[in-house]
Amino acid sequence: MDNQIISLFAKSKDVFFVMDMNNVVLHTNGAFRETFNYTEQDLTGLNIIDLPPC
Repeated sequence: MDNQIISLFAKSKDVFFVMDMNNVVLHTNGAFRETFNYTEQDLTGLNIIDLPPC
């Protein structure tokens, strides 16, 4: 990813995540992890469908 996009992604107070075509989580930002109380290790490689509904 472009450095500006990475910085925006990381510093944003909005919840962001990136997943692949198989719904597997590749990246999350701090706002996502803080809002849903997960660590990056908990989420990376997890299928987004396996997350409980909010």
